[in-house]
Amino acid sequence: MNGISKRGFSLIELLITMAIAGIILVLILLSLSVNQNSSKRVRCNGNMRKIAIAGEACIADNRTI
Repeated sequence: MNGISKRGFSLIELLITMAIAGIILVLILLSLSVNQNSSKRVRCNGNMRKIAIAGEACIADNRTI
C-alpha cells in the first residue's frame, strides 16, 4: 500500500459490528421476556394446584356421614 499502513477500522466495519451487536441484544432481550412469562405461568399453575389440593382436603375433612 505504498508504504502506508492501515490502522483502525473503517466506518463500514464499525457500522456492521454495531448492527450485529444490536441484533444479538434484541434476541437476548426477547429470550429473557419469553422465559419470564413462562416462569410466571409455571408458578401460577403450581399455585392453582395447591389451592385445588387444599380445597379437596377441606371437603374431605368436613364430610360427615
